Amino acid sequence: MWSQLIETPVGYYAENIMRRNRCAYHNWDHIVAMFDYLEKNGYSYDIDLDAAILYHDSVYDNQPDKEIRSSELFLDYCKMYPDRFAITHQNTTHLLIMDTIAHSIKHESDEPSRAIIRADLHALADGETTFMNYHKIMNESMQLYGIDRITFAKNNIEFMTGLRERCCKNLMTDFDYESFWKDVIRGVDDTVTMSQMILR
Repeated sequence: MWSQLIETPVGYYAENIMRRNRCAYHNWDHIVAMFDYLEKNGYSYDIDLDAAILYHDSVYDNQPDKEIRSSELFLDYCKMYPDRFAITHQNTTHLLIMDTIAHSIKHESDEPSRAIIRADLHALADGETTFMNYHKIMNESMQLYGIDRITFAKNNIEFMTGLRERCCKNLMTDFDYESFWKDVIRGVDDTVTMSQMILR
């Protein structure tokens, strides 16, 4: 396991929160999948990236600013348990969680920032996983927001259109991962196609 925090109190608190959310996609399996991606691709260990992944979706409900509130929850835990969270750099972890709002890689982005964005989106690079996750996210959204499939499909197309634009820019700024971003963009297009099928 890439994470060195997952079996510490920092990880236990995060897992407990995620399991209470009971989301179909944004759940503990998503966190573990991000760590698996980093391990399989030989990423160097970074403790703040570790903490940011653990907490980046810790708040997942039907209200806006989930990432901001997830970061605030992490900072709250840092205040409640300063001895247990002292090993992390709180502001760095906060900024990494914020990177998952737009998933946008800049020329000046450091490697941990790039890594959390790639890890968060890597499932889109695989066709079968994209298909399976589409249905999980659809069911999750219907439950959280009280919407039907048609509304989900319309919202999904709008979201994915914006994400595609950002991923195309990432393709230009994250040079060493060109093939990765092409696969992610293909996954975004496949997702849009599935939503268009629902609307047909």
